[in-house]
Amino acid sequence: RYDADRSGALDFFEFKHFIEDLSRRDEVEALMQALMPNTVALDLTSWLIFLREVQKEAVDEERGLAIMQQYAGEGRHTLDERAFSEYLDSINNTVWRPEKLKLYQDMDQPLPFYWINSSHNTYLAGDQLKGQSSVDMY
Repeated sequence: RYDADRSGALDFFEFKHFIEDLSRRDEVEALMQALMPNTVALDLTSWLIFLREVQKEAVDEERGLAIMQQYAGEGRHTLDERAFSEYLDSINNTVWRPEKLKLYQDMDQPLPFYWINSSHNTYLAGDQLKGQSSVDMY
């Protein structure tokens, strides 16, 4: 299907087509169609509706356009499916607060120096692979 010239290898454009198909996400296409039916790209108005109403972000038009152009390209006022998908997978769309992503503990020590809280196997009442789970030990 992707080896159009039947050479046994993919050239750059065949490989690009293969990767595009491989990375296509049906849920992104469905979301875009819900926001802007019968089009292949989100315009600025639909993008701002998405940010404000779906994402619940308080963004003005200027900030919305800046985010859009970060993924669509400078001077562009539409997001195609690839650019929209890139936004969804980006740090701009994370559930974490950015200040929580900063390392605030000394993590340079050997692993045994750290206390690790783990409840691995604590619910197993028998064999690890086939045993029953139980909360009776608590």
